[in-house]
Amino acid sequence: MENYIFLLSIIYFLYVQAKSIQPNCTSEGVARTRAFKNLKEYQGNKISFNSQDVGFEGNHVTFLFDNIDRIPKNGFISFTSENVVNITLRNKSVRTIDEGAFISLNCLQYLDLSYNEVTNISVNMFEGLDNLRTLDLSNNKIEFIPYLVFSNLRSIRSLDLSGNVIKKIDRFGLHNITSLERLVLAENKIKVFPSYCFEESENIKELDIRGNAFGYVDIISFDGLDS
Repeated sequence: MENYIFLLSIIYFLYVQAKSIQPNCTSEGVARTRAFKNLKEYQGNKISFNSQDVGFEGNHVTFLFDNIDRIPKNGFISFTSENVVNITLRNKSVRTIDEGAFISLNCLQYLDLSYNEVTNISVNMFEGLDNLRTLDLSNNKIEFIPYLVFSNLRSIRSLDLSGNVIKKIDRFGLHNITSLERLVLAENKIKVFPSYCFEESENIKELDIRGNAFGYVDIISFDGLDS
């Protein structure tokens, strides 16, 4: 019995240690892209995405399939998927993205979801993307920016929401993304920004709001922008 308890203690210790190890998120060298037929092939991958491993073939990922209606929770879990730095899902007819869909992509820096059919976004949809720097959601069918929806994107620098049908932004919809430097909201249907919408946007250097349906612009909405 004592040996059994000791063994469990060792297993638990190793588990805690493994959980505390952070992946090496370097993307040194020339970018190399790997193309997969579909999500199933990607999930069954056995070649490391870690640039330091023998047999490395690339950590930029693209897909050859014509369409995927839904990206499921844990959809991107694969062998060493924590080392993937770039995923392109442009023009794949994506309609639904489940919460936790990208949870295994600890090192992801670039995510292209442009030219799809996404209508709704939620805060847990982007869970686990702590190192994401660029998110392209342009030319989808998003109508509403919910409360703190991008708050999991702690390293985000560029966010493109242009070419959607956004009509309303929650008062706190763009809060808690203080690292943001570029925000594109052009070509939507926004009539007014809520007061203090950009209160936590002091680092934004580029803001594009052309082509919307503004009736009037309240200067208080832009309080927090330094330039």
